[in-house]
Amino acid sequence: MPDLTILIVDDDAGDRKAIRRSLKAVRPDAAVFEANRAAQAFDFDAAVPDIVLLDHRLPGRSGLDILARLLSLWPRAGIVLMTGQGDEDIAKSAIQAGAVDYIGKRAITPEGLDRLVSGAQDRAERRWKDRARQDDLMSFSDVLVHDFKAPIRAVRALAEQIQDDVARGDMDEVRDCAQDLCLASAQMAELVDSLAAHIRHDREVEFKETLLTELIGRAETALSQEIAAGGAAVSRDFEDVMLHCSPPQVSQLLQNLLSNALKYRGEAPPRITISASLSDGGGAVVRVADNGIGVPEPFRRGIFDPFKRIPGRAHLPGTGLGLATCKKILDRHGGTIWCEAGAAGGAVFAFAMPRARLATAPPAELTCKRA
Repeated sequence: MPDLTILIVDDDAGDRKAIRRSLKAVRPDAAVFEANRAAQAFDFDAAVPDIVLLDHRLPGRSGLDILARLLSLWPRAGIVLMTGQGDEDIAKSAIQAGAVDYIGKRAITPEGLDRLVSGAQDRAERRWKDRARQDDLMSFSDVLVHDFKAPIRAVRALAEQIQDDVARGDMDEVRDCAQDLCLASAQMAELVDSLAAHIRHDREVEFKETLLTELIGRAETALSQEIAAGGAAVSRDFEDVMLHCSPPQVSQLLQNLLSNALKYRGEAPPRITISASLSDGGGAVVRVADNGIGVPEPFRRGIFDPFKRIPGRAHLPGTGLGLATCKKILDRHGGTIWCEAGAAGGAVFAFAMPRARLATAPPAELTCKRA
C-alpha cells in the first residue's frame, strides 16, 4: 500500500489527467484518486486522503463552499484549493476556511506540485497537533475547575477536622481522618497522573516492529496485582502479529483496556479474551472482550472523549481519561478504536492498526497506509 493518498476533486477531465501525470512524475508511489463533482467527493470511501487537491469551480458550487464539509470528513487532510486564475481574495478566503495552501492551475508543474504536497502535509500535521494541544489545554482547565474541587474540599474539611481532634486529644479520630486524607490526596494524584499520560502522548516517539504478545505481556505485568486481586483470567486467541508502533504507547493502550475490563466487572470473576487478525490493506484489528457490565449502545461513541463517563457509574474508580488516551494513541498511529457489544454480554473494545504483518511473515511483506 502507498504511504500517501491524494484525492483530486475537479470537474475538468483534462485538468485531472494533467495533475495525475505531474504527480506520477514526482510521487510515483502515491495512490491518486479522482472525483469529478462535490457529491462524488463526499461519497469517496476508497481511502482516507492525506492531500485533497480541490478545484475552486465545480458544477453548481465552489470549492470554498464544500471545503468545510471535506474537513469534517477528513480532519487530518491537507486541502489545497486550485483555480484557473490566481486571485488573492480567493486565496485568503481559502486559508481562512481551512485550506493549507492555494495554487493557480497555470502554475502547476511536477516540481511545484511536489513542493506543494510536501508543504501541505507538513502544515496539515502541524494544524492537527495544534488542535490536539488546544484540546489538552481545555481538558486541563476542566480538571482544575471541576474534578479537583471535590478532593480539595475533602482535604480542607479533613485538615480542619484533624485540628479539632488533636485539640480534643481524640487520636482515634485523627487516625481515621488521616486515612481519609490519604485517599483524597491519592485521588488528586490519580487525576494528575492520568492527565499527564493523556498529554504526553503528543510527543515525538520512535516506531518499530513489535510482537503483539510482547505488548500484551507488558500490560499484564503492569496490572499483575489487579489481575490477581480480582481473580481475573486473561487469554489470547490469535496467531501472533507484528505491529509497527510505539511499544510504550501501545502497551499503555492495552493496559488501559485491560484495566477497564477489571474495573467494570460483573458479579463473576473477570474473563478477558484478546484476539487479533490481519485486515485488508496491511493492517491488523485487535479486540479486547470481557464479561463485565458492558457499555450501553448510546454511549459507545462518546466514551472516547475526555472526562466522559457513563451515567450511574460515578461511584466506580476512574478519571474519564483512560479511553480518551487510547484514542489519542491510535490517532498518533493512524488507527481507530471503537466499542461493540459482546456476543455473550460484556463489552468488546476493538482497535485497528494500519501497519502489521504475521510474525512468521518476512519484513518485506510489511505494507504502509496512513490514516
